[in-house]
Amino acid sequence: MSKVLITDGLWRKSVVAVRALGKAGIQATVTGDSVLTSSFYSRYCHKRLLTPSPTAEPSAFLGAILEELATHEYDLIIPMEDDSIRALLPSRQEIEGLTYFPFPSTESLLLAFDKKRTLALASQVGIPVPRQYCVPGDVGERDYPIVLKPATGSGSHGLVFVESQERLNSVLRTLPARLETYLIEERLPPQGEEVGANLLFDRNHDCLAGFTYKRLRDYPVAGGPSTLRESTKDPELLDMSVRLLRQLNWHGVAMVEFKRDTRDNRLKLMEINPRFWGSLALPVASGVNFPLLLMQMARGEAIKPIFDYRAGVRARWLIPGDILHFLSNPNRFHLQPSFFNFFDSNTHYDDFDPADPIGNVAVVACTLLNAVKPSMWRYVRR
Repeated sequence: MSKVLITDGLWRKSVVAVRALGKAGIQATVTGDSVLTSSFYSRYCHKRLLTPSPTAEPSAFLGAILEELATHEYDLIIPMEDDSIRALLPSRQEIEGLTYFPFPSTESLLLAFDKKRTLALASQVGIPVPRQYCVPGDVGERDYPIVLKPATGSGSHGLVFVESQERLNSVLRTLPARLETYLIEERLPPQGEEVGANLLFDRNHDCLAGFTYKRLRDYPVAGGPSTLRESTKDPELLDMSVRLLRQLNWHGVAMVEFKRDTRDNRLKLMEINPRFWGSLALPVASGVNFPLLLMQMARGEAIKPIFDYRAGVRARWLIPGDILHFLSNPNRFHLQPSFFNFFDSNTHYDDFDPADPIGNVAVVACTLLNAVKPSMWRYVRR
């Protein structure tokens, strides 16, 4: 029987991966740094493995993973978070001798982690990007609004929106890190559609699966992880994403995010997430089971490329994502689709699966119990 080691079992994407693989008869060992790890209680979790936190204790986390791989046979390891990937990289060669490690070269991986280098590469190959400013002095009065964002990391963590020179001066005095670690770029009009592509590449850097989607709701409302999104079939988006990742000789999964600039109607690159993404439930529900495809690739099976799937499918992150969107959106009672549309047969959930009732309860309980932990709030703020 095939076995997979999945890290960071707290997160919703990890629960989705455990379920997607477990339903295919694959035994999933899940790691977490606390008993309050949602995936531990899924019916599809074969084995629980408590480890040190890859964020707080990366060396100890690496040691625990190496020990597990050395003493138990696995077909595949799937690090689900950036910190887990970074913690494993120092022993990459050893890990690759023990199991399938589905990532491109370390250089390509580090470039994808770095938004500055990613946007520079995209610009070189003709993929549109937001206008960049090298230093605050390059920003003119007519260039506002702008956004400051950490050069590494994903999602909305650390974003600062700036509307004026006075506000920029104030922000620069209070940045938690050196200015060189930030991107300074134009803020695209907020009305522009936010879209993304999910992809899988083999060792030969050929794309085996491609999927596109659009965001319908986010939290925070001004920009953050999607709480509701819908599958699409967007050839332009897919083509640009594949072209960018081929420049990096990609291997494994990735998500490429774009935003449409309403001033010229062009898609402009936001970032690459070089691992599984929070909205993993959507492609799985639409017919592209990325976790299973990754396992099949690890086992050396022939995979027929998958680019056909159901468009118009929706997936929702209800707890706490879409609830928080509802509470913070002044138009909460006029959302389209309605927040109260809980039982639409075309809408699936990141959090819940009818076949995993105990896992569903655990998702709610672990979310609520982790919400009171100071360490969790420090992680979210970071």
